[in-house]
Order: sequence, then C-alpha cells, then structure tokens
Amino acid sequence: MGDLDFEGVEGYLSGDDRRLLRAMAAARGPGRVVECGSWKGLSALCLLSGMAPEDRLVCCDLFDHLGEHEVNLARHGFADRCDRYACDFDALPDRMRGFRDPVSLLFLDGSHRFGEDEHLLGYFERHLCSGATVVLHDARDDRFPAVGGLLPCLGARYVPIGGSDCSAAYRWARFPRK
Repeated sequence: MGDLDFEGVEGYLSGDDRRLLRAMAAARGPGRVVECGSWKGLSALCLLSGMAPEDRLVCCDLFDHLGEHEVNLARHGFADRCDRYACDFDALPDRMRGFRDPVSLLFLDGSHRFGEDEHLLGYFERHLCSGATVVLHDARDDRFPAVGGLLPCLGARYVPIGGSDCSAAYRWARFPRK
C-alpha cells in the first residue's frame, strides 16, 4: 500500500478503501471533510493524506481510544489537523449544534446499527455542499446489513460514483435544505 500503510495503526480498511478515501479527499471541492467513526485514526490518516495542508478534518466518535487516535495522527504528521467531537452517534446532532460549516466529503463508518447511519446521514444532509461526496463504509459487506440496507433509501438524492471492495461512494445530487 506504500504511503497508505500507516504502520502500527489498527483499523478495518482494505487497501482499496484507503486509496478511495485519499482520492475522494483530494478531489473534493471547497468545504469540510467529516468522518463519523474514527476509532484509532486509520481512516482519518487516509483522509488527511489527501487533503490540503491547511485543511482540518472533523472526526466524530466515542473516542474510547482517544489517546491512541491522537498519538497515531501525531506520529504520521497530522497532530493538529483534527477537530474531534466525542459522543455517542445518537447524541451527535446535539453535540454538534453549533457546527455550521459546509461539508464537501462525508465518510460514514458508524455503529452499523439499523437506523443509526440513516440518522447520521439525515443530520449531515443539511450541511452538504452541492455535489458533495458521501462514502459509506461496509455498504458492500454482507456482514453489515444495516449499512447495505441504507443504499435503497438514498433514492434520487444521491448518484453512485464508485467505491471500493466494501465501501460505496455517492455524489449528493440535491441542493441542501435551508
């Protein structure tokens, strides 16, 4: 995987997933990159590796492993490039009440429970820029039917644009609600 190896950082991303996240982060338009489900920071590192040096990543997670997340990002040169929101995903809309930034890339790797990823996507839709990209991790993995079950709910709001061996990528095709 070359420069996406991030030695010593645990995570559940295939090489295809890592390349997809870096490419989507590099190709996005203006706006923030938001990651829901950061664990120990592997996906954050992949996203940050594709972002401009002045850009900051928004990471949302319980952060049970906050110390490891911080150390992993620092060890790979991204120490001060992350804004963290620590809470259960059910509480995320309340925790991020003051968040007003437009989002150009949303990576959802949440709880994998029925309804929760749909709830997160519904919350962030109000922040998506026109043409934003949404990547759903594990959407193509039969072990996570809650994530795959979200795909038919996307309807005409999202246009499939590719993905990886287990993630699906979509382009936001509807202007955000005001």
